[in-house]
Parts: sequence; structure tokens; C-alpha cells
Amino acid sequence: IQWQFRKLKEKGYIKIGTHPVGWCPSCGNPVGQHYTKGDVEPEIVEFVAIKFKMDDFFIPTATLRPETVFGVTNIWVNPKADYVKAVVDGEKWIVGLKASQRLKHQNLKVEVLEVFKGQDIVGKSAVNPVNGKSVPILEADFVDSGHATGVVMSVPSHAPYDYMALKEVKEKTGCSIEPVTIISFEGAGEVPAADICRDMGIKSQIDPRLEDATRELYRRELTSGFMLSNTGRYSGMRVSEARELIKRELIEKGDARVIYELSDKVYCRCGEECVVRILENQWFIDYGNPEWKEKVYECLDSMLIIPEELRVEFKNVVDWLKERACARQRGLGTKLPWDES
Repeated sequence: IQWQFRKLKEKGYIKIGTHPVGWCPSCGNPVGQHYTKGDVEPEIVEFVAIKFKMDDFFIPTATLRPETVFGVTNIWVNPKADYVKAVVDGEKWIVGLKASQRLKHQNLKVEVLEVFKGQDIVGKSAVNPVNGKSVPILEADFVDSGHATGVVMSVPSHAPYDYMALKEVKEKTGCSIEPVTIISFEGAGEVPAADICRDMGIKSQIDPRLEDATRELYRRELTSGFMLSNTGRYSGMRVSEARELIKRELIEKGDARVIYELSDKVYCRCGEECVVRILENQWFIDYGNPEWKEKVYECLDSMLIIPEELRVEFKNVVDWLKERACARQRGLGTKLPWDES
């Protein structure tokens, strides 16, 4: 084993760095696919936590689509879940209780000041950092208070979940909030999320088909969408270009920060739910090395694979493999020959 790792290091395929990894809080170790129940890969997703201001507190709403911040009509919290007021790296935040515990693994100093139910802030308002507009905080059952920050910004024109939740709130309370459309693409109607929900026959915010509707709408907008005039200087930009630009500018101004989350719930073989942890001075096998990947593709092309249609699965795995933690400080194993710790 040590011989193999010395060879990998000689060839430049081992490196040290600070990276987010799948982590078991109980075992205190990084987890890969072979450490999890059902051999599930802990896929790490980068979220942008955009900070809406409520009194002296920030409400960071985690999103994969920072460009849609111009279309926010409200903020969602789960009324039955526990939330906290906390000091996070010197800032006052409102996040889900479980989310606050998970954020501690991402090199954030979290001090909880108060625990309360989401219902306690329903009806209050927060200010959107990009346009200064005040938006209400509303309740939605689909919000997972332990996922990312546990708070969701609502963009009902471009997010099927948000559209259905807002539709139900309006039917229940008679509120007058209307979707704000900020992206268009060929064939899009006035409210793209409404169109796709209608076409798929979705009637409720807990309809499982909302996942498919979300993926399809996001795909259309990312591949062929452009920003409308109500997005200011981003007007006319392709969505793919605006997304990165808006993300960078929000972070530079201190109105957002990057956080990490697993794409789905993953459990360690010990039974503990896995989280994302940022590790410093961690040794990795650099499977993302492009020269190494090229050699692997050449080998794959020369292989006989039965059945042939599975070849694409091998290519997909080679595509998404990046750095993988290859060492741990606890448990059984072989010492790294160049790092006894």
C-alpha cells in the first residue's frame, strides 16, 4: 500500500490542500462511497448564501441560482421547525437549528443566542440586498430547516416549488404577491414556472414531480435563457454568464458567501447522517488531473465492456471524479509514508 502511494506521489497525483469533503461526525473521518450505507457517493454542492437583512440580523438564503435574486418575492421558512438567532463569524444570522450545527463543520464559528420556531418570524419582512426591496417571510412545508441554511428565497416565476407554495399561500390567506419574471427563453410564457407546473399537471407543493419540473426549467433557462430589463445592468446577458458575475459581486460586497451541502441525505455505515466538512492540510488523490484522465479515457476506449451501453457510465464517473481524501487521522489503516500523522 505504501509503495502504491509513493508511486502516486512521484507522478504528481497526490496533493495537500483545503477542501470540502463528505464527513461522518460520529466517526470523525472523511467518507467516500464505500463508507456509506447503500454505497452512495456524498456529492458536494456549492450554494451561495445571499444575506437578506431583518432588523439587526441577516437571513442567509441558500441558492444554486444567485442570478434569480432579482425575482425574489418572499422568503420561505418551515413554520414547525426550530430556528436560531446566532452569531456566525461575527455576524448575526437567522438559520435553521440543524443547519447551524452543520455549518460548524465549515470553518464557521457559530454561537447560538436563541432557539425559536419558524412560525415566530412568519409575517415579518427582510430587505433584498440587490434592490433594497422589502419582502415578507412566509411559511412553506417543503423547506428542510437542516439543509444548507434552512431558509429559502422564493422566486415563484422561475422555481416550480416556490410557485406552487405561493399559489397555496394565496389561496389560504388571500395575499396579493405576484411572481416577478426576470429570465426569458424561446417558447417561455409570462411565468415559466406556472407553465411547466400546468403542463405536468402538478397541483401541490408536495408533489414529487416538482423535482423533475425544477430540473427541466433550470436546464432550459441555463442553456438558452437571458436576463430581462428588470435586472439592471445584467439585462440581455445569458443566464450562464450573469450567474457567475452576480455571485462574484455579491460575495465581494459581503452580501453573500459560499457554503456547501450534500446534494441528498447520505448516511455513514455507522448510521450517522453525513455532513460537509472543510478540512485543512488534507491529503487527496487528484483524480481531477486532466492528463491522468486522458490516459484513463485511452484505456477505456481499448476495453471490451459488456453490455456496451454501460460504457457511458464509466465515462460519466471519470468526468465527475475530482479530489478524493485518501488519509484519515483516526481508525485502522496504513501510515502515509511521508506523513506519519
